[in-house]
Amino acid sequence: MQWWFRQNLERVVYYPWDGGNYTRYQMWHPRDHCHQKAINRTTWLLQEFIVASKNFTRKDFQGFNASSEAQINLNMSVRSLNATGLTLSYVIYGFEMTKLTHTWRNTAKGLDVTSELWVGNPSLQPQLNQVANCAFSRGQDPLAVARKLQQHTVEEFGNLEKVLPYLYSVRNVG
Repeated sequence: MQWWFRQNLERVVYYPWDGGNYTRYQMWHPRDHCHQKAINRTTWLLQEFIVASKNFTRKDFQGFNASSEAQINLNMSVRSLNATGLTLSYVIYGFEMTKLTHTWRNTAKGLDVTSELWVGNPSLQPQLNQVANCAFSRGQDPLAVARKLQQHTVEEFGNLEKVLPYLYSVRNVG
């Protein structure tokens, strides 16, 4: 997983079914992923839809604009990427307002991936966490958006029919 995240997401591959060239980031989750770019070693630009209603990534990602879709268009700080996991966060004025952690381990049945999303920061006042919640959900119901993100993450890493409910948790501190 470390190899995958460090060296492969931006590489372009040929897709023989439609003759197009796409990044591995797009091929990893073609319905939702638009663009991922390492700005530097500690910051990634992520552009993706969360449970998109259309196949946006078969089009040019520069047209990335769908106000009716849950979307991410953020510079995320890479807090850690090592043999056991990846942690990304969105920081506003020095405060970590969103944190996404994927942890993984090999098991006899294959790779076990657990993801956890935090929206808000327990060290901040509730009003500021409500602002983080609003920004995260873009005016939609935050729990509905969190469920979409849960489905999105399960689609990236596993089979929806086989995933147990406790493998992904959403924490809302606001």
